[in-house]
Amino acid sequence: MKHPKVAKIGFTGDTATGKRIMRLASDTVKQVGLELGGKNAFIVMADADVDSAVEGAVFGAFFNTGQVCAAASRFYIHESLYDAFAEKFVTASKKLRCGDTMDMGTVIGPLAYEAHRDKVEGYIRGAKEAGATLLLGGERPDTPETRNGFFVLPTIFGGCTNDMTFMREEIFGPVVGLARFSTPEEAVALANDSNYGLSASIWTKDVRAGLAMAGQIKAGTVWINEHLIIFCETPWGGCKQSGWGKDLSTMVLDEYTTTKHIYVDLTGVPEKPWYAILK
Repeated sequence: MKHPKVAKIGFTGDTATGKRIMRLASDTVKQVGLELGGKNAFIVMADADVDSAVEGAVFGAFFNTGQVCAAASRFYIHESLYDAFAEKFVTASKKLRCGDTMDMGTVIGPLAYEAHRDKVEGYIRGAKEAGATLLLGGERPDTPETRNGFFVLPTIFGGCTNDMTFMREEIFGPVVGLARFSTPEEAVALANDSNYGLSASIWTKDVRAGLAMAGQIKAGTVWINEHLIIFCETPWGGCKQSGWGKDLSTMVLDEYTTTKHIYVDLTGVPEKPWYAILK
C-alpha cells in the first residue's frame, strides 16, 4: 500500500480487509479496486418454475460449500410458493454428499480452516437464538471421512427476517435463510436492504418484469433464472460494501490505465486571436 512504485491496488477478499486497504492507500491517494464480500439475494416470483428455482438454489447456495462471494444466502420467496419451494429445496439439499473432495461423488467439502468452521457454527447458533426455524442441517456430519475435518452440513433456516444478524452478515459457508414476500416492490426493497451489493438473482417466467426488477436492485450483477454464472467476457464487481471497480471483461483494462489529455498547437502562429484582449 505504501511503496512509491505501486500505482494501483487490486484486491479480492473480505470487506474488513478492503476497508483497511482503502485507509492505507489514501495516504498517497493510490487508485484502488476492491472486489469484496456479498450477501446475495435469491428472489423467487409467484410465476417461477419451482423445480428450476430449486436447482438453481442448491447450486447457488452450496457450490464450494458456500465459500463464494456471490453465493445465494438470502432467499425471498413469494408467499404463494414459499411452502412448496422450501420443501423441495430441503429435499434436494439432503441429497448433497459431504466427504473427501478427491472423491467425485462428493458435493460438499470442508470449510477452509477450523476457525472459519467455528465462525459459521456461531452464525447457526445465532440464527436459532433469533427465532429462525431450522429446516435442515445445522450440525457437523458424523462419518469416518468427515469426523476429523472442518465440515458443516448444508443448513437451511425458514421464517427469517432481515433484522437477523445471519441475514445481514456474510457467512461464507453453507448456511441460508428463507423469507416470504408478497409484491415485487417488497422483494426489491428486501434485496436492497443490505450493506452489500455484489449480486442477486430473480426467478420468473416474465422476463420483461424480471428486467424491470433487475434495474432496481442495487447490485453489480443480477441474473434472471440463473445464479452464480460468471463469464470472463462480462464485467464483474459490486457496489456499496461489496467494493468498486470491475474485474473481468475489457472494462478491467480501464482500471489499470490512466486517461491523459495531450494538447499540441500546430498553427505556428505566435499570437492567438484572444491575446488581443490583453493588449
